[in-house]
Amino acid sequence: RLAEPRAYRERLIASMTVLAADRGRHGVTVERVCEHAGVSKVTFYEFFSDMDDCFAGAVEEAHEALWSDVERGIESVAAGDWALVLSAAITAFLATLEAHPTAAWLCIVEPMNGVPRAVAARKQLVARLAELIPVDVDAAPMPTAPGSIGALWELVLQHLTGQGETRRLTELAGSSIFLVLAPYVGRRAAMQHAMSPPAVPPPAPELRPATTLMGGLTQLARSTLLFLADHRGASNAEISLAVAVPHASQMSRHLHRLEQQGLVRSTRDGRRNAWSLTEIGERTVAQVSG
Repeated sequence: RLAEPRAYRERLIASMTVLAADRGRHGVTVERVCEHAGVSKVTFYEFFSDMDDCFAGAVEEAHEALWSDVERGIESVAAGDWALVLSAAITAFLATLEAHPTAAWLCIVEPMNGVPRAVAARKQLVARLAELIPVDVDAAPMPTAPGSIGALWELVLQHLTGQGETRRLTELAGSSIFLVLAPYVGRRAAMQHAMSPPAVPPPAPELRPATTLMGGLTQLARSTLLFLADHRGASNAEISLAVAVPHASQMSRHLHRLEQQGLVRSTRDGRRNAWSLTEIGERTVAQVSG
């Protein structure tokens, strides 16, 4: 039993976070969220009026957690040089989205579905980043600060929806910094900042989706994680054979979902994928095994 009522809400929010990233907002139902979180529908309606309310709550919390990491990045550099501060903010922003793919989907992609509170959360984060650009440099004929940050959003959106050319979001740090700074400081100064993005603290681990630690794993997910715990670097084909999934496309989609949930990661070993557990994947296995 949970120690306090708020834990139920956190559990439902975490389930919505994972499921929305996996299925999209319109592929999630109250029943599925409750099943994944291990709570009743009665409990769900004690905290949320409907699915949009729960979804909006998940998006708002994801944005707040993302901003907390951005603030830590800002605090890690010396104040005074606004271009350096903004470069640190952009670097932390990308590092956090890369480390937490479910939160990235909620913050960048899902607000495009038009739920008003989700759209408002996106606008608030854009405004917070835009405020790092001093008013005296945000003047015509240069673009407005929100427009510059919006360009960063579009770059990340293309990456998350499969239109980008890089595998990792952090590889966009240099081009993102240049894109945002160039209209204000000039191409040469922007390039100097882009060539050496500031080092920022690693993303906070608490941003990782905790739902998987609370139950709601399918039997296939459990079997896959348990196999990877003992077979680090296994390929798609090896995992498929171990968990009895005969179709390569089905296994590929399954592993991609686990990767989106932050449970597994893939590296390349020649021409094949080599899969291993992430930190949260290892914690999940420890709980499942226990």
